[in-house]
Amino acid sequence: MTILGDLDCDEFIVASMFCFRKLVQVKAHIRNVHNLDTKMVEGNDLYKNFMIRAQDGLLQRYLHTFWKDKIFPGAMQKYWFEGNNANFVLLRMLVDKVEYMR
Repeated sequence: MTILGDLDCDEFIVASMFCFRKLVQVKAHIRNVHNLDTKMVEGNDLYKNFMIRAQDGLLQRYLHTFWKDKIFPGAMQKYWFEGNNANFVLLRMLVDKVEYMR
């Protein structure tokens, strides 16, 4: 969330243009915007690596990097309670709005 927010001073408008709720939408974005063939990727494991809250997703990898692999019980809760939960909710609302407009 920190990196996505840094794109436009925590407005998350930029991030909402390339964040998606469904893997089908991610694949369509890769094909249509970046002109890449997604048929060469078997399964969905690659795409799941870029989901924010998936197990072993972006947030978990960020926390491991941030805490230098010294993750402690409550690290995720601490991250959310520092205000990042509000940023996540804002991003989800904007993604829904962009999805509705497409």
